[in-house]
Amino acid sequence: MMWLLETIVNSEDVAFGLPAGKDADECPEEDRLFDTGMPIGNLTSQLFANVYLNELDQYVKHSLRIHYYIRYMDDVIILSDDKKHLHKAKEDIEIFLKSVLTLDLNNKTAIRPTSLGVEFVGFKIWPTHRKLKKATLKKIKRRVKGLQKAYAEGLIDFDKVNASMQSYFGIMGHFNSYNFKTKLLNECVFRRNENQHSQERYSQNNWQE
Repeated sequence: MMWLLETIVNSEDVAFGLPAGKDADECPEEDRLFDTGMPIGNLTSQLFANVYLNELDQYVKHSLRIHYYIRYMDDVIILSDDKKHLHKAKEDIEIFLKSVLTLDLNNKTAIRPTSLGVEFVGFKIWPTHRKLKKATLKKIKRRVKGLQKAYAEGLIDFDKVNASMQSYFGIMGHFNSYNFKTKLLNECVFRRNENQHSQERYSQNNWQE
């Protein structure tokens, strides 16, 4: 088992590790490390993150006795009415991660009121509603334009477009998306180039030719 895990972790001959205290956005490729970090994108990535950070879960729940603690992979939320308590918890967790798991807190780690919204697993969440992060919305728009271009050039067929669009609508079902969905549908016309003689407008449930 250990041989298999080591093979997967070291399957890419790429320097993807970050020096201590460095964020991915501020670390040029030439400064990245070969012997630190783990590649993302493998089907095992989520499993590895959840297993490795189990030690953090146990520490937070049993040693710090924090009640409102949520974690998915390396995305963590701790809720409290006491700001001093949150600062102390952040300090304790930072020490634990560094000394026990050889990890650093992300530079984006912050303590702020929930009224400003909490970013978690790609969403921004308020007590009353949630939205998709702006970066993700832009990514969806970009990918839809890519689908339109590929369809126009005859590189993909109806089934491929339909599968992609249904996945986007599936995501939209998890946040307040009426305005975005309406705008996307209004712009979502798929045309073949002139020699293809085909035009289709996409709706959430079917196609209208």
